[in-house]
Amino acid sequence: MTAAGEPVSDDAGNAPPQGRLLRKYAVLLAAVVAGALVVAGAVQTWFSAAEHQGALVRIQREKAAAAAQTIEQFIAGIEGQLGWTTHASAYAGQEGAERRRFDFIRLLRQVPAITELTYIDGTGREQLRISRVAMDVVGSGIDRSQEPAFAAAKAEGAWRGPVYFHKESEPYMTVATAERPSDGGVTVAEVNLKFIWDVISRIEVGRSGRAYVVDANGQLVAHPDISLVLRRAALTGLPQVAAALAGGPADEPMRAPDPEGREGLSTHARIAPLGWLVFVDLPVDEAYQPLYASIVRTGGLVLVGVLLAALAGLMLARRMTGPIRRLQEGAAKIGGGELTDRIDIRTGDELEALAGEFNRMAARLQDSYASLEHKVEERTRELASARQRLIDAIESISEGFAFYDGEDRLQLRNSRYKELLYGGTDIEIESGTPFEAIVRRAVEVGLIREAYDDPEGYIARRLAQHRKPGPPTLQHRADGRWILISERRVAGGGTAAVYTDITELKQREMELEAANRRTEEAAKQISQKHRELEALSNKLAKYLSPQVYASIFAGKQDVKLISQRKKLTVFFSDLVGFTEMTDQMESEDVTQLLNQYLTEMSRIALEHGATVDKYVGDALMIFFGDPESRGVKEDALACVRMAIAMQKRMRDLSALWRNAGVEKPFACRIGIHTGYCTVGNFGSEDRMDYTIIGGAVNLASRLEHEAPEGGILISFETYAHVKDEIRCEEMGHIRLRGVGHPVAAFNVIDLHKPPKEGHEHLRVESPHLKLDLDPAQMSAEERIQAAARLKEALKHLLHLDRAELLRRDTPVEETPQSGRDASRETSSE
Repeated sequence: MTAAGEPVSDDAGNAPPQGRLLRKYAVLLAAVVAGALVVAGAVQTWFSAAEHQGALVRIQREKAAAAAQTIEQFIAGIEGQLGWTTHASAYAGQEGAERRRFDFIRLLRQVPAITELTYIDGTGREQLRISRVAMDVVGSGIDRSQEPAFAAAKAEGAWRGPVYFHKESEPYMTVATAERPSDGGVTVAEVNLKFIWDVISRIEVGRSGRAYVVDANGQLVAHPDISLVLRRAALTGLPQVAAALAGGPADEPMRAPDPEGREGLSTHARIAPLGWLVFVDLPVDEAYQPLYASIVRTGGLVLVGVLLAALAGLMLARRMTGPIRRLQEGAAKIGGGELTDRIDIRTGDELEALAGEFNRMAARLQDSYASLEHKVEERTRELASARQRLIDAIESISEGFAFYDGEDRLQLRNSRYKELLYGGTDIEIESGTPFEAIVRRAVEVGLIREAYDDPEGYIARRLAQHRKPGPPTLQHRADGRWILISERRVAGGGTAAVYTDITELKQREMELEAANRRTEEAAKQISQKHRELEALSNKLAKYLSPQVYASIFAGKQDVKLISQRKKLTVFFSDLVGFTEMTDQMESEDVTQLLNQYLTEMSRIALEHGATVDKYVGDALMIFFGDPESRGVKEDALACVRMAIAMQKRMRDLSALWRNAGVEKPFACRIGIHTGYCTVGNFGSEDRMDYTIIGGAVNLASRLEHEAPEGGILISFETYAHVKDEIRCEEMGHIRLRGVGHPVAAFNVIDLHKPPKEGHEHLRVESPHLKLDLDPAQMSAEERIQAAARLKEALKHLLHLDRAELLRRDTPVEETPQSGRDASRETSSE
């Protein structure tokens, strides 16, 4: 036999061709080495391409960012230079006008990029124009109030105009800044953008790369080829410009044509204050030229490696195939019966060991031939005995068993199989009968109910199921029995079948199904009753607070006349002027308005976890801390946050009511107090009310009566818990009706707003000093007023300190540092 299992003929002319294994191993070894070299070269080339492109993009991006920063600094410098000419107080009167003219001339000398300066007073009249290219004009009085430079600068403080071309030669831009007092004038500067062209021209990107600038409308502002700029080229048609103007990311390079039509890699950077874009493009041919050279070198090295691998594979395969051919010849002789021939191989490896195994196998074959016939007879007797034992075993089982060979012919069965298949009939089943004949006979005598309507169809389905067995199938017989058929394919292509009588089990199953149907019907009735009870429960829940309702239905609270002492935060609110307004409105409108108000307030209360106690006309009574509590501090914070949210919602509702025709919309006043209350079920055994009583409830109600219209008044006990997160104004001690002592009260302002990033929120509180300073939330005018008041307070404190020192007869010497502080204070005034 050959290595491929083919018979070897004694005729040398039919021997397999020589050298086939040599070629196979040589090609395989060369292919493995060459494949590794090619894969390594491809991976190296891929990584080199990625690193090369990444390096190019980083360089382009850095140059674009540097150019954008330079241009931004240039414009910022222009605006900074204009800044010291915008102090209106420095140019008051006739002498100030002359000083302004002198400062304009000095600014033109200091900043060559500015070609013309114009001052427009607060009414929009031109008062001064100093130019490098035209005659100076003083007091022209031209009305320029409608020009964008004046109007935009007055509104925003500064204005940058679009790019324009002066006499079709160079690009210019208008920059305007307003004087700091709001009624001051505007200084307008005409700026030559030739500096931007100089910056762009000095950017070198490879040998032929280009950098250029476009404005927010996609018009070319600067390019090394000034002719493109003078033609006012619009570059919105370029993909990279369109993507950047649409807000595309600046860190993603794009392959697109440049303004000169060359395909290249493009990156950009934004000049944020101007809305301009700086692009840096490098032609693709130049960008990838080093990469192409690297690919050629890698290909050459791979080719040399492939040639060397082929040569090495040929030499190695030649050394391997000689011993293998000797093994092939020896195996052919052993297969032909020449067991005395020995294979002699001296390689010192696995091939020599394999030859030794062949030699030992031939020797063992010689020894085994003598006793082979005796062993065959003995094994035949053993198989016959085993077959009989198998027949006895399957005959003893209660299920029917049959075995069909690969051609679907019956080979083995027990008597139970015939009984379950043919019932009490006298039909005989012989070994070798095809399965189709056995099934067809059962159908013909009417033993299978499923075959009554379509006998041939049933036989076809049964044969298909037998040849490709699946899950067990159930068969209903004509005599009422139920037979479970389980079939399985075995090794060698045969089929084993087991037939089980499950008639009694099937009858019990049908009885169980009937019982299940009766149970399902009862379950449906119970489910219907449950839905009816649930609907009734949902209706009753609207008369209770959700927390109380959930506590009762969860079993946490009994419906009994019980109560307990707990520290709660109590909330009262009502509508100011509700009674007077209802006399002026129809009852339907009052009802709709009141229901809308109570619905909105209740929604806010539930969002904050409150327990709504009751509605008394337009008044609301709410408390926090029962039946669920997050702690006294968190309950108090939740209550005050809820009150703030209600007042904000009341402002929205007032606007809606005014638009709906209510002449004087309602305002809400709120009182809050934290203290011990008695909470629980109060009433009779027949009717109960879950509520709270105690002095804390009365105090919260009195605070609500004293609260200002649209305000929130809280007690000191509540303030102590919320002061770190709620801004409050101390109202002092006030007298409340029905309370025997003055009560410290605080008016709630709003939540403490977190400081903006980069700003500090200064808050100082001591017995004789309170300071709450949030510069980020103040306007410029408010900050000026605050600084003046702080200076006045500081002067007063210093005056008191000096008076105290004089009373002690201690001389006060002014140090140089204090002198500098005093002079600084005087100058600031």
